[in-house]
Amino acid sequence: MGLAACASPLPAERLADAVADALEARLGFRPEVTCLEDVEAEVGAQGRCTATAEGDSTGYAATVTVTSVTGDEAEFDVRVERQPRG
Repeated sequence: MGLAACASPLPAERLADAVADALEARLGFRPEVTCLEDVEAEVGAQGRCTATAEGDSTGYAATVTVTSVTGDEAEFDVRVERQPRG
């Protein structure tokens, strides 16, 4: 899944919004997403986030990986683990 966002570095709050947008398009509902750290706009850079559905405390780990950077745009791949966090 790809996302476009301003590069250098992407603040954790904006990253969480971008991940929520991407997951909403994929899932049909908007999960709550929190990310712990900013992610550099460099190919291969990764960030970890947690996604939860509204009204559900079960959290799923999501890894965001920068796949390309062109000018001030960065593309990301988002992978969500199938098993909830323990």
